[in-house]
Parts: sequence; structure tokens; C-alpha cells
Amino acid sequence: MPKETHLYRNSFDILLAPYSSNVAVSGDSNSDTSRFMSPLKIFEYMSSCKPIVASDLTVLKEILNSNNSLLVNPDDENEWVCAILKLHDKNERYKISRQAYLDFQNYTWTNRALYLTENIFNQYLSKL
Repeated sequence: MPKETHLYRNSFDILLAPYSSNVAVSGDSNSDTSRFMSPLKIFEYMSSCKPIVASDLTVLKEILNSNNSLLVNPDDENEWVCAILKLHDKNERYKISRQAYLDFQNYTWTNRALYLTENIFNQYLSKL
């Protein structure tokens, strides 16, 4: 059940986001939406205080970086293995998961609403 996914997510030591370098819309193998997708899973991962290993895709780098995750080539199994092995180090796991959680604070519903409200309000005032 979807409402229980956080229980499973929180039971893991490391969270993986193995997105393909080419993401097709169902039924259309020629369409590539990887540049436009908005993977909500990433925000859930960041909020869980768990280290993240994710595909190194441009769209994910709008949120993830080398400080809050380990980004790897989506097509290179060896890079995935190396990233997971790197996270055997407790200090590395803590550093990455802590930064991801801190960065997530910029994306909470409250902070996003405040950001949008302030920008809309400021745009409105500038037109007066």
C-alpha cells in the first residue's frame, strides 16, 4: 500500500534511484522524457536521512549533487557497485544523508509555498 512505503524506505541503509538515461512514455519508444521528468521519489529519499545513490542525469542534478548523493553513470554497473561500497564508510553515509536532509528543507511544501508567494507578491509590487 502506498501509505506504507515510508516503512520500507526507512528500513534500508542506502536508497537507490537507478533511472535510465532514456525514459520513454508508455507506448512510444521514440519519446525521451528523461530531460523533463520530476522524480518525486528523490524528495522522499532526501527527507528520510538515508544516503542516496542515483543516476547521473541532468534533470536530477537540479536537486542532487556530489555533496548530498553519489551520482553514477546509469549504464555502468561497476559505478553502482563502487558507490555502494563507498557507503560502507559510516562517516560518508552520515555526511551525504545529512546534507540531503538539509537540502530537502528547501523543497518542503511550506518553503515552496513561501518562495512562490514572495515572488508573486514581489512581482505584483514591482508593477505598481
